[in-house]
Amino acid sequence: VTVARLYNHQKRIDRIINTVRDLKLKGKTDRFDWAIVGDGPDHQSIKEMIYEYGLEDIITLTGLQINPYPYMKYADVFVLPSQYEGYGMTIKEAQILGTPTIVTDFGPAQETVDEMKNGIICENSDGALTGVIEEVLDNPGMLEQMKMYLKKNPVTNEIVIRQFYEVIGHACEK
Repeated sequence: VTVARLYNHQKRIDRIINTVRDLKLKGKTDRFDWAIVGDGPDHQSIKEMIYEYGLEDIITLTGLQINPYPYMKYADVFVLPSQYEGYGMTIKEAQILGTPTIVTDFGPAQETVDEMKNGIICENSDGALTGVIEEVLDNPGMLEQMKMYLKKNPVTNEIVIRQFYEVIGHACEK
């Protein structure tokens, strides 16, 4: 699953379409489907790409959802193919729900993903994303290990809350 604004300049949803097209050519799309949750200015062009490549039986555009969490919770993996991001809140949301993440190497990706523990950071390119998705399809145990890690090491707000109180405490001392 991917939950994002449909804006190719930043979120690069087109990479998903290209990845699925490449995997279809390799005969590897019988083992997954992909939900893209969200809406945005590139909705129509993304929809057209899906139909142009004959991927409508694999990729579903759900549109904007009031509650995207069920999509994230029950997905095998959450993918964010962004060209750039701020912090990437949806990555942590997926991890809180116990879903491993695959993200491109945008600025703060290392702040959100512990490589091969709760997710994978791949090079920020179409080909790299395809390669990582193919590797995961060929080695399903990878995702299972990450899910077990997330179960044993749940993502919570405790560290952020503690840091917040430390900052407030230091501010009150001054």
